[in-house]
Amino acid sequence: MIWVVFLLFGTVCGEEKRTGEYAGARQECLSHGLTWERCCDAAWGEKGNAACWQDNDRLTYERCCTPWGWVEDADTLMPFFADRRQHDQRMDGPAVRAYAALFNCLMEVQKGGLMTGQKCSEFRSLFHEHVSAPPASFQLVGLHYPLVYRSYPFYSMLLPPYDFYHKSRLFPSVLWGHDEQALVEEGLMTLLSQGDVVVDAGASVGALTQIFAAAVGPSGQVHAFEPMRIPFQILNANVALGGFSNVWTYQVALGDNETTVAASHPRMTWPGSDISYTTLLNANKNADEAFKQRGDFQAVDVRRLDAYGLDRVDLIKIDVEGFEYRVLRGGEQTLRRAKPVIFAEIKKPYKRDVFDLLVTQMGYECHNVLTSMVSEYICVHPHRRQFSASALSRLDLTLQLWTNATQVRERCRVCRDTQIPLNEGEAVVS
Repeated sequence: MIWVVFLLFGTVCGEEKRTGEYAGARQECLSHGLTWERCCDAAWGEKGNAACWQDNDRLTYERCCTPWGWVEDADTLMPFFADRRQHDQRMDGPAVRAYAALFNCLMEVQKGGLMTGQKCSEFRSLFHEHVSAPPASFQLVGLHYPLVYRSYPFYSMLLPPYDFYHKSRLFPSVLWGHDEQALVEEGLMTLLSQGDVVVDAGASVGALTQIFAAAVGPSGQVHAFEPMRIPFQILNANVALGGFSNVWTYQVALGDNETTVAASHPRMTWPGSDISYTTLLNANKNADEAFKQRGDFQAVDVRRLDAYGLDRVDLIKIDVEGFEYRVLRGGEQTLRRAKPVIFAEIKKPYKRDVFDLLVTQMGYECHNVLTSMVSEYICVHPHRRQFSASALSRLDLTLQLWTNATQVRERCRVCRDTQIPLNEGEAVVS
């Protein structure tokens, strides 16, 4: 979408003359001297240069600096939904062939009632080719906030471009440079097998949810929990883009009690934001009062993992920005019953509590994962070593991959050589 390109890179905010009914807002902004450089550039802050808007109630940051402002000014949305034939004429050859293959298959089924004919065979062949080796693409989409659409083998993704956490999935390696995310993903795919059950606590937009879903296969299950509304919507979009039938999504936060709190929305339009860093630690427990005071809060339901009654859990991934101890406490019965592997980011202030719960009370063994993030741990209950030989082999390979400095250095040049014990100052159970 060309107007999103303008928003992201700041090359144009009214300076590029545009025809059609939706040019009025930007032209009006320009006529008052409200240019991109003076008013909209990110260097001014999240809402631009406040001096530009203080004397004019009509010309706001949203109206002059965002695509929605330009659409809102239009008498009709038709310029944005123009004659589709104009768009079709710009379609490249591979896209035309792909659509033709699907259309011809559907016509064949309509006539014959079966997908066994030549046209459907051609479509299935093309489908498998595109799924395993999709055409390279990078598409900017989004009207109220920007997203990047990326094609990957077997599944595609929508990613918020301003979120630092997902830059390894978003940018080509020539720009990103190092591969600790690939190290984490390789370990998870090594650990998991067909039929496994995963709990993804703090799923965010679903980058690892997709990895889990692919690894456990149609016979497995992934239960993904993400409380924040917009990341939850992107999570569901990414589940759909992957065509995953084995994922259940829940717009709740996992914790140690049943309650509702008010939490601030992640910022989707501000470069440098990290939507994965949304914590409930300081959430206002009086949600109604918080809504009255500020408009950027949402009600978040908190539930205990034990309330979901999962009989089998093989892996729990936890990335909840300081809420990890409460997630574990709320899932204590599940942990004691299923004894899953735990892959978690454990912040320093909560490491002692987590150590006491997992290691002292439950007998887990915890190892620091040697990524550049010092707070990532994998915790394994000895009972897991009584599983099948193949499961034990996968577990040992994952531990070697994540905790053996030699193997880590082969894959990740920014990762660490030395583990940090979960219970700092004392030896981790080994």
